[in-house]
Amino acid sequence: MGELSLAAVAVGGKRVELQEFPLPEPLDTGGLLRVEACGVCGSDIKKYGASPMLPTILGHESVGRIARVGETAARRWGVSEGDRVLLEEYLPCGHCVDCRSGEFRSCNQTDNHLQSGAIRYGSTPVEVPPALWGGYSEYQYLHPSSVIHRVPDGVPAEQAAFALPLSNGIQWTQLDAGVRMGDVVVILGPGQQGIGCLIASKAAGAGRVIVSGLSRDRARLELARELGADRVVDVDVESLVE
Repeated sequence: MGELSLAAVAVGGKRVELQEFPLPEPLDTGGLLRVEACGVCGSDIKKYGASPMLPTILGHESVGRIARVGETAARRWGVSEGDRVLLEEYLPCGHCVDCRSGEFRSCNQTDNHLQSGAIRYGSTPVEVPPALWGGYSEYQYLHPSSVIHRVPDGVPAEQAAFALPLSNGIQWTQLDAGVRMGDVVVILGPGQQGIGCLIASKAAGAGRVIVSGLSRDRARLELARELGADRVVDVDVESLVE
């Protein structure tokens, strides 16, 4: 294609460099995303401050429009060029026991917590071709193993980028903890994951949801109250236990 994508590359020690990378030639089984927005996860903050680290384009909460897509990939994902989508961070093989059971986050191909050399968005260094593995870039590579979800045009990009933290909240409260109608739920921390758990708990019909945080979290605790928390607790001021 001969085109370039500008990207913010974390190089370690809280330093970021703007670098340009060539857009990869489209593959029949892959594609290219034109990024509209990408959220900032707590893990991005940790990686940003890491030293040393291999230069990496961070960001794994990406939403955008498909700029290029191969014929095989388009059929598999059910998308066309111009479609608006969001990506999950995982790049599972789709064939192993974990993938077939629905636990594709644990697939050896993408579980970089346990497998050296595993690939996933926002964590794979730029030395691994084609470099565009993160959402803090104009374009992001669509690997053949990408997990893609359609996004309605009417949803603002900054809201669509919150889909992954919200889905974590659904996973942890409704699926893992089994929150049901009338349950009491206590959430420790009003970060984006905690807020996601709050929204998911209320959607599941929890009878009482309590969100705790520190004094410095005052704005987030107020947001939690606005989103339906029955009680917010500043643990710097009062005891959560009492």
